[in-house]
Amino acid sequence: EAGVQYYQKYRNYIENKQKIADFVFSPEANGDKLGNPIFMVHFESLGSVYLGENTTSGLFSIARKGSFFPEFYANSMQTIRAEEAILCSTPPSLRNTIVAEFDAKKIQELACLPRILKKLGYTALFFQADNLSFADTDKFMTNIGFDELHNKDIMRDSDVLLPWGYRDDIFYQRIMEYLQKRRGEKLFVYIAVSAANHGLTDDIDKRYRDQVPNPHPVGIAEHMQNNIFLQDAYFQTFIDNYEKDYAKNSALFITSDTSGPTGKRTKSFQNEAGIFEENFLIPFAFIPPKSQQAAFKTNHIITERLSQVDILPTVVDIIDPKNTFSFFGNSFAGQLLQNAPPENANRTNLFIQPFHGGYISVVQYPKKFIAGIDNNQVQIFDLEKDPEEIYPEK
Repeated sequence: EAGVQYYQKYRNYIENKQKIADFVFSPEANGDKLGNPIFMVHFESLGSVYLGENTTSGLFSIARKGSFFPEFYANSMQTIRAEEAILCSTPPSLRNTIVAEFDAKKIQELACLPRILKKLGYTALFFQADNLSFADTDKFMTNIGFDELHNKDIMRDSDVLLPWGYRDDIFYQRIMEYLQKRRGEKLFVYIAVSAANHGLTDDIDKRYRDQVPNPHPVGIAEHMQNNIFLQDAYFQTFIDNYEKDYAKNSALFITSDTSGPTGKRTKSFQNEAGIFEENFLIPFAFIPPKSQQAAFKTNHIITERLSQVDILPTVVDIIDPKNTFSFFGNSFAGQLLQNAPPENANRTNLFIQPFHGGYISVVQYPKKFIAGIDNNQVQIFDLEKDPEEIYPEK
């Protein structure tokens, strides 16, 4: 019953709410607050449980130049679902993705970030290391307003292609080379990497064999630590280019698509089972342009748990504080800006496990409510008293 009601509300939202035709910037909107280009980077399966100086020192270093959420919610599983939340602030689906459920015209009507920024003169570029047609990503990105999609067209024949896309460091380098040709244009750049952190492998990049946390990994957790170390090491290629050419005038948003498998409760190497906190907690960082740094907090760690659907409203709120457009998510710009008025505490976060029977989870800290769709069970946890979610309330 909960699943049927949720599905009906979900379809009604996508079909009738949050339309780009209704979105208007106020006269005071100022895109300069986020600069040019605006960068968004999402990692592959970087769960908060794996953050540490031995695995994500690069992320920690750049995050000190802005605001960092070490525990931020992904709203669902699967990369395309994360991109729905990040770019469109739409509620997560229990079953099909937006591109599989709705026709192109309906998707084109949504108020998603590429079309919103286009109203300020930005051209939206999407870069994905893996095949653009996977999960119909190309169709979705085109329909929500990206002007260009890039993958192998910017690469060289000699570039390392792994099972889940071009190796991260090479992909970052090719993106930056391509962007040099677009200097002077007003750009929104979204980058999705995927190759370094996919699957169990002992075939570690020889440059890093003596540096990975676990030279002889045993079990899921140790393999994941190595993968995430490599993902972070490769990210330095992007950071070096960003700091040299763009940091002065460009905002940078960093997050993950989903959390990865932890091996904490299951030996299965997948993250499509479970509705526990570790299945959904990911990092998020915002680094303001240096030219606008006085307006933003830096070296700032935020412990409140917000979610991917809140990113788009936050972008709009930074650019245009007087904008009254209603998104599914809620802005947290006040957490990032200096001298901002206090925000409402204790927000409600919604996330969905669409696989293995389906689960709806709602957290209003410290309470967490879980509705199992196929098993018809409801559980309630107190995350303050029981952070490991072992003892559901009676």
